[in-house]
Amino acid sequence: MTGRTVSGGAAHRGPRRMLGIGRGALLRSCLRANLWRYVRSYLGPRRVLGLLFTVLVGASLRGPSIARAEVVRLISDGSETFPVTVGDTLHPLPGWPVWLNDYATKTRTEKTSGIAFAGGDGTRGRWFVLADEIGFLRFCRVHQEGDTGRIELHLEDVAISGSLEQQLAGHELWDFEAVSLDPALRREAREGRAGGDTLQGFLSVEGQGEELAAHTRLLELRLVRGEVAGGLRWRAESAGDLIPGATIWSRAVGRERGFKGLAHSARFVHAGLFNLGMRGDVTVHGTLLFLYDRVRGEMARIPTAPYGIYSIGGLEALSDTVTLAVDRSRQALSVLRWDPEDPGTVAACQRFFLDLPAPGGFRYGVPTVEGVTVDERGGIWCVVDPWRGHYRAVDSGVPETLVVYLAAEMPILYRFSGDTVWDQAGLGHLWARPGAEPGGGDDEEAD
Repeated sequence: MTGRTVSGGAAHRGPRRMLGIGRGALLRSCLRANLWRYVRSYLGPRRVLGLLFTVLVGASLRGPSIARAEVVRLISDGSETFPVTVGDTLHPLPGWPVWLNDYATKTRTEKTSGIAFAGGDGTRGRWFVLADEIGFLRFCRVHQEGDTGRIELHLEDVAISGSLEQQLAGHELWDFEAVSLDPALRREAREGRAGGDTLQGFLSVEGQGEELAAHTRLLELRLVRGEVAGGLRWRAESAGDLIPGATIWSRAVGRERGFKGLAHSARFVHAGLFNLGMRGDVTVHGTLLFLYDRVRGEMARIPTAPYGIYSIGGLEALSDTVTLAVDRSRQALSVLRWDPEDPGTVAACQRFFLDLPAPGGFRYGVPTVEGVTVDERGGIWCVVDPWRGHYRAVDSGVPETLVVYLAAEMPILYRFSGDTVWDQAGLGHLWARPGAEPGGGDDEEAD
């Protein structure tokens, strides 16, 4: 278990209706029976059960939704029903990935599942906020000269303030799954400006124990840098839930099945359930993406199976019309382009498989990518949360250091060039043009 520990029958309708007598009713009955036999023989018992579970969960959800996304499509067994373009496989940049370990202070992360770009500049590198499933937030500074220089990583624990502790009161465990910060930080870093001493965003908390559904939370998050216990450091505050009293997802969440994906743009908040399968399953019947319109106060529930997204390990929103989703089950990155005139409707989807070696280029099993963010130049960053029991080397003759770090379940930080993604997804103009920043309904600058 992860987390940070803290204190009736059918009505009688008569013989004719009950027996289905009549040619039309008999034909419909035969068709239903043959269809059921076909589904069972084609999919197999396990996938049929998964399909039924997914359909029942999806159909039982209730709550406000965006008008044009009111009708929730049934989730398929995993077959894509939307034309998805598959691009080139993404490989890490030279020198990457690296262990999430600060060698200078002998500080490491543990069970890291979320990452958000927090700013930076050309001289002091790039900054990120990391979310650990054991109830910690970390401020991470990455220093590298250019794209090939020596890599230095510095970690700082973020203090949990009284306001956030109050929000988490009564939680059996603190399990931070995902974090999202202001997308404007990309523009500020691109212009050489630091992000300042205050960062705004959201935090996903996964529920545990008997109050699992009620404790699955999307909290407003505020990070402030100031004096804490006699030193200068970051602290996390919260003013409460993004949507107070929301229960729209209560029937879908479960143990190890919370919001591992969280991102926001100027208008929308994107929250992605990890999957709709059982714990530990590599599911193929998709999950749900919740799209919350902060302007209209409405929610859309979008099945991901039609787009070949089996699970959501992380999300990043570049604008109101461009969302990135990392799929842990497929080890892939999907780029969703939304119809600006029809919120909740996908206009285009591209998929890029991820090459996920261990540091040094060695292979290990099983890479469980959970978390994605984009920096000011369009670079793509991901984290791997170790999957207990499967985190081991598969190559022979690997260095002893690799064996030790995998046995210690040390998370890994990946960096990819985004050039291939943006070019093949038709979004290269967002990064090639000086001063361009993703945002707005037509993928142009928001400001």
